[in-house]
Parts: sequence; structure tokens; C-alpha cells
Amino acid sequence: AFFEQEAPNILNSAANGTYDFDDEQETAATSYIWTRQRAKGLHRAIAALAPEANVDAIGGKISLTKQMLSKSEVISQVEQKFIIIKACGVICAVDQHAADERVALEKLESALFNPDMNDGSMIHLTKRSIRVSDILKHRKLNPPKQISLSPKDLCTTKHHWSLLQKWKFSFEEADDKTLLLTGLPSVCDRVAGVKDFIDFVKQLSHFTGGEIKPAFVKTALASNACRYSIMFGDFLSHEKCVELIASL
Repeated sequence: AFFEQEAPNILNSAANGTYDFDDEQETAATSYIWTRQRAKGLHRAIAALAPEANVDAIGGKISLTKQMLSKSEVISQVEQKFIIIKACGVICAVDQHAADERVALEKLESALFNPDMNDGSMIHLTKRSIRVSDILKHRKLNPPKQISLSPKDLCTTKHHWSLLQKWKFSFEEADDKTLLLTGLPSVCDRVAGVKDFIDFVKQLSHFTGGEIKPAFVKTALASNACRYSIMFGDFLSHEKCVELIASL
């Protein structure tokens, strides 16, 4: 906020040699200048690709609907980072990594407990293919781990036993204060820990109905979607750009 307000004055003073930067302000000034230059460069690139469009027409936020995207025209990839599209007369720069990451995450999430997909079906991400059965599976703990829980949390495990089993947590009641944790979920080859079990139990203690997913599962799926998606620096053919935009 400081730099948004003070940057123009500071930069003008610096140009005249009348402003002394401290280290933090100098770093911020360098970042501000670099960001402005990159934004101007992208602005010029878009203007060159679509000279008939008014790239200054939209000043605020807009929301792209699936319908708008389905009717959009892919113009070009820019700087191997963005896909420039024209949607309902609006020129937009689509982050190629974020777009592909979203598509990948939707593929992984839609495969969970999908009755229309068998365990042997393959989910194809841009840089990895994974079997449906490997997205979420049970990993046996050997030896099992004994954990202490509060009376409230123990009650939660009994009440939500089926949900815990659904998400591949397995356990046995050791006594009135402890559980024997015998298995944990593995999500895309990443295995949960004891803390993930406890966190989910606490999450379930506030659960009143509907859909619920362990935080660990969300994180692991998002991590895989990010890791195996198109990255900045990846060249995309025009056909690949069209395919990616169409899948959003």
C-alpha cells in the first residue's frame, strides 16, 4: 500500500537525485519498476497481436464464464507464460500454468468415488498419467501407532467411523483413552501422517452433513495438479492452446 501511494513521488525524486533509498525501499523500487516494465511489455504484445481490439477498454475485474470461454478465440501464446484469447470482444491473458493446474485438479477430484470409472482407468495429466486406484488408497501401518485422544475426539471417531474408513483411515479402539491407528490414506503416492488423522477427526467434530474432504487429501491433490501441469517456459503449439482453453 505504501509503495502504491509513494512510488511515483519516490521514483521522480530518485531520477532527480534528491531521494535516499534505504535497503527495503530500494528493493521495493526495483520490484515496482520490473513489474511495471513486464506489464507494459505484455500490454504491447497483446496490442500487437490484436490491433483491432481496445486493450484499455476494461479497467476493472471481469469474470469469464464457461460459455464465454467456449466461444473465445485463441490468438497466441506470449512469452511462454500466457495464452492470449479474445472472449466476447475482451482481450484476456490466461496464465497457462494456472489454467492447466485447474484442469488437472478437476480431473483428479472427479475421479474420486466416481461410479462411472473403474480402478484401472487412467487419468492423464499433462506430465503424468495415474491409475484411478492410485489416486486414493489405503497404506497399512506396520507397526500400528497408538495415539491418545480426548473423550470428545474418541466420540467423534466412533460417530464418524464410516467416513474415516471412506477416506482410508483405519484404527482399532485400544482402551477408553487411546486408539491403535492401523492404516492411513495414500494420495497420489503421498502418505498421510498421524497429525492428518487427528486434524480430520477435529474437522469431523464440527461436521453437520454434506460433503467433506480431509485437508491432507485436498493438499496432496492440489500439489500433484501443480507439479504435473504446464509450467512457465513451456512452449505450446496453437493447437495445444486451443485444447487447454476448451478444457476450462
